[in-house]
Amino acid sequence: MASTSLLPQPTESQQYKYITHDHLDADWLGSASRLMQYFDGSFENDESTSIDARYEPGALVWVLQSKGRQHANFNTEAVCSSFMLNKKRRDKKDARVMKKKMMMAEEGETSNEHENDDANRAVIEDELEGSDNIYTRYHSRSEWFQRARVVRDDDPLEDCASFEQRMQRRVKVRYSRGSTYRVRAYNLVPVIEQSIQTDRKSSLPPMVIVTPETNIYRRISRAHTTPDDSFMEIGCDYGITVEKIRKCMEDAGVPVVWPVESTDGIVDLQQKEEDSKASCLGVDRSKESIGIANERFPQCKFSLCNVLKPDELASLNKLCQQSLKGGAPSVIAIDINGNRDVDGVLECLQAVMNEKWIRHPRLIVVKSRFLYWDLRKIRK
Repeated sequence: MASTSLLPQPTESQQYKYITHDHLDADWLGSASRLMQYFDGSFENDESTSIDARYEPGALVWVLQSKGRQHANFNTEAVCSSFMLNKKRRDKKDARVMKKKMMMAEEGETSNEHENDDANRAVIEDELEGSDNIYTRYHSRSEWFQRARVVRDDDPLEDCASFEQRMQRRVKVRYSRGSTYRVRAYNLVPVIEQSIQTDRKSSLPPMVIVTPETNIYRRISRAHTTPDDSFMEIGCDYGITVEKIRKCMEDAGVPVVWPVESTDGIVDLQQKEEDSKASCLGVDRSKESIGIANERFPQCKFSLCNVLKPDELASLNKLCQQSLKGGAPSVIAIDINGNRDVDGVLECLQAVMNEKWIRHPRLIVVKSRFLYWDLRKIRK
């Protein structure tokens, strides 16, 4: 892939902006204008340009747990269940690799091709390991607490304050139940919520966020999916990501910017019916994976589907209309094997973007090592 012109785009709606997770992890402070500067190539994320930048009041953020509040809830049964599930997944992967090697051997392919593939993959993995910035490393190792709104970011800083000193400042936030707290800046993760993408002043376009690894892919999906969204994962496997999204949508809350007066007890039956629908849906082409996902996470919705087949995509449309909040996903996550060749990932993206009933989701999160590194090369 030589340029952004080869990246999939919808044919009849607003164009997507492609961004890698580490650029989104940078110090954009929940500001749509700062993100737009990145898209325009005019944003420099260094100490000299960010020293005076602050969160705007009302910005939605995730608050990470400080080390003093983190505690592990050790559950022996859950740990054993997770271990067996991971073992089963590894066995399936090993079987697929062995089958592929046997097929290649029968076709007379040489081992030199495999050695070259392994060498190229090792180079990419080494480059990826060195690419994570300070935000990515810290956020990936921290536990998530709750969503909050920024009240003010006015902690005094000296003119010559270093980047580390700046990240130590405290920002006052308000949680959904009304309590306020002053949180260290490094414990805040800004959220791309629907309102800053629909605001005409910001003009923030829909985005494709590309990640190389599963833990980062899940973190980005969880960070930017809010209770106002409906979420669908393509390639959900055993449903772990879908369940994580469901829990954070239901448990963490979203504080309003201004207090909202309650209505006079009028019940909107149409809204009540909409609220009864699932907010998260997972699809996969493996019947075994969907069966396990349904058994493990009954509060989520899972369905057998290969989105690259038009007839199955049409069936998915009916399912979303009946069971998914809003009738179509506003956030889509795609994980069809992070080591898959770029062409397969791009084909999936194109199919999603051009399907009219999906209605142009505001965010698409993709796990693909090769697409991630291609994008980093383009940005350079």
